[in-house]
Amino acid sequence: MKAAAEKESGKQKRLGWILFLLMLFCLAVDRCISFADLPSRFLETQLPLEPNAQPMEEEPQTGQVPAQGGRVDLNYSSRVAISLSTGEVELVLDNPSASNQSLQIQLSIQGTTVVSSGLLPPGYQVRTLDGADTSRLRQGTYDGVLHLVCFQQDTGQESILNIDIPVTVSVTR
Repeated sequence: MKAAAEKESGKQKRLGWILFLLMLFCLAVDRCISFADLPSRFLETQLPLEPNAQPMEEEPQTGQVPAQGGRVDLNYSSRVAISLSTGEVELVLDNPSASNQSLQIQLSIQGTTVVSSGLLPPGYQVRTLDGADTSRLRQGTYDGVLHLVCFQQDTGQESILNIDIPVTVSVTR
């Protein structure tokens, strides 16, 4: 009887070890899948595409970009208009396909951000942004800043490069 109990105890120990090793194997597989999926998870954390972004009509361009570097080409206007009644911002900003950075646009007036865009990928342009916070604005002309936050295309991570463009902002009813 004692031998049968020891035999049963040995089976339970082996079963415990098998379950432990199976759980360890599953954990290792899960970690491998998580690390393999890392680049797409970076992209999922990016901002959504700016809803008002439109593809530019241009020939695709490529340029030499140094290793560990980036390239940003811009076309913009230094004049911006905001409607108090609609909260719509009118601007001109093109991110030509020669760039390898996506952009987020933040318009600031007197140190306060009044509107932020979604992502503007290379080869896209924007002429309007919706949803400006006009609660602190009155009709008139202001000095403002278009702050462009750059994001790397391959990882979705924010770049070390950010651009500030001084603009004149006309606020109308």
